[in-house]
Amino acid sequence: MPITLQDIASMVRLTRESVGKVMAELEREGCAHFGRRNIIVYPNRLQEVAQE
Repeated sequence: MPITLQDIASMVRLTRESVGKVMAELEREGCAHFGRRNIIVYPNRLQEVAQE
């Protein structure tokens, strides 16, 4: 299912730029990978970061 950064921003009522910054931070922290055709989320790492 194709989805754009703008689509995600509209869903969460943020700007496209804000969503991009959050996605970049999640990738930097090793919580997710955002490719051209897929999004991979690493739930264990996401939980670790959330508990910090």
